[in-house]
Amino acid sequence: MFGHIKQAGLTINDADIVPASASDSELMASIGTRMGHVFLVPYNATASKESRLKTGLDIIFEIAEKQPQLNTSPFIMPVSNMVASALRNQLASARETGRLTQTLDQRILFIAESDMDRPELSQRIRNHINTIADLTL
Repeated sequence: MFGHIKQAGLTINDADIVPASASDSELMASIGTRMGHVFLVPYNATASKESRLKTGLDIIFEIAEKQPQLNTSPFIMPVSNMVASALRNQLASARETGRLTQTLDQRILFIAESDMDRPELSQRIRNHINTIADLTL
């Protein structure tokens, strides 16, 4: 995934990577300093030391609710084949309740595991970022 992101013209520094074991407060503090960044948030669940099991979509909801300064940031969300069904169910539920708004939904580029090796993925990422930038002008 990092290779596609770099081919899309983005840079990744060690300081940009938040460990999966980070607590909720550590995660939000780190993310809050990343205005203007594109966020890579894998869907596969992670567990911090202090909270329940979370999906990447849960993390995006938390960012949207607690970090309004990032309300124009694009998200890239790789999804393994094993959890694709869970994601579809979570998306349907979140749309029904209004938690996943159309605006937030547009900011997320979902990438299936089967697309990870496609050479055009880098261009898809670049197009997504450009589209989000155009929407926020």
